[in-house]
Amino acid sequence: MNKLLYKYKLSTFGNLLETDPEWNSYKDTKGYVLIGGGQYSWLSYLVIKQIRATGSTLPIELFFASREEYEKEFCEDLLPGYKVRCNVFADELSTDLKERFDLGGYQYKMLAILSSQFENVIYLDSDNFPVRNPEGILESSLFKETGLILWPDAWARTTNPKFYDIAGVDVKEKKTTHNNYDKAHGEKPLGECTFADSWYHTFEGTLPDPTSETGMMMINKTKQVRTLLLSLYYNLFGPHFYYPLMTQGSAGEGDKETFIAAAHVLGEPYFQTAKPFLWVGYMREDAQKFASKALGHYDPVQSQQDPDGDLDFMFMHLSYPKFYPNWLVDNHDLVYAESGKHIRMYSDIYSNAGYDFDLRVLQFFTQGLCEAYYDEKGVSVFGDNLKKNTEYMGNYLAYVKNDPEIEAKRCREVFIPHLKWLKETTQFPHSVVQPHGEW
Repeated sequence: MNKLLYKYKLSTFGNLLETDPEWNSYKDTKGYVLIGGGQYSWLSYLVIKQIRATGSTLPIELFFASREEYEKEFCEDLLPGYKVRCNVFADELSTDLKERFDLGGYQYKMLAILSSQFENVIYLDSDNFPVRNPEGILESSLFKETGLILWPDAWARTTNPKFYDIAGVDVKEKKTTHNNYDKAHGEKPLGECTFADSWYHTFEGTLPDPTSETGMMMINKTKQVRTLLLSLYYNLFGPHFYYPLMTQGSAGEGDKETFIAAAHVLGEPYFQTAKPFLWVGYMREDAQKFASKALGHYDPVQSQQDPDGDLDFMFMHLSYPKFYPNWLVDNHDLVYAESGKHIRMYSDIYSNAGYDFDLRVLQFFTQGLCEAYYDEKGVSVFGDNLKKNTEYMGNYLAYVKNDPEIEAKRCREVFIPHLKWLKETTQFPHSVVQPHGEW
């Protein structure tokens, strides 16, 4: 790392130096980074629609790990209208990395950020939807001071103490700290916290507990260049070494701890949103138990000021279900199998968001997936003036046009009837915002 920083004068996490003529056009740039390829292009398309529906105008990059995943019509004909460019990673380098490090999956996030043209990145997983426009966070003093904002995950920290030894981090086992997440522990007088009854990750010097969720993060690639270089190292050697060290096989093992761990080890500033997420879901009538369908994450700036307050939701991570057609139908996520009653998965956030989140997402989903959404002239049968040639993704994505007969059946029997029901019963009739025109 020191050789890169001091001998080669590496200035940012990318291929630019401050001495390069392109530096001035790179500095202070901002944008979104998502990952495409196969089914992820479909999911990312839905997120792109939602980004624009929030009113955000920042440019977007869609990363492809190889040229074979690139879809020409999608990238060159459709996405520019949404101010999106496709970023295909260099095939030779991609092949070399795969052969040397068994690269794939989680590690593509690092490559997407590395090769991005933006200095300030809002990274989003392809199933992570902004609830409202997040651009303002990049202008906040919180982001400018830290250059790295993260969000908490569902899982307790299980990092092996040996990780701290290897990283040279001094954990003070005679000092314990409170956090914003464990209120019961926070009410306990520090004098009563003995080694025997203390959770290891409350000791001073350890990483925050709970773990981090990196389905979304905001990072300044120049301010956090050291963090990103160390995180890249952790990810390259992650599957066989650092992922098991950081989570020991517990839930969510992968790249997600490498960013906060790298910043922590190097003593770089970072902020993990102080208010825990909300499990968003509903009580299932057929099981009489709560079904969690998403993680609702809060505004980090508001959480810094008042972590216990009534904060704005900023992101919805739609993990279970992801918006794959077969998943929604086979698991009966939209309509009960026995009663045939329709379901609202995300009603818990409507009043906070100010719109019907179920309706908006399913609107984008249905107009992109279902040919039956359009008449024989290619015009929407819902009277919303949408055109098949620009909205139906079977024209652009192999994933959508792969099995048209099965998708037509799902659309006819489930998706279009459910969309009609959502429209007829919503208390937020202006929920659907169609992002049109050049951005």
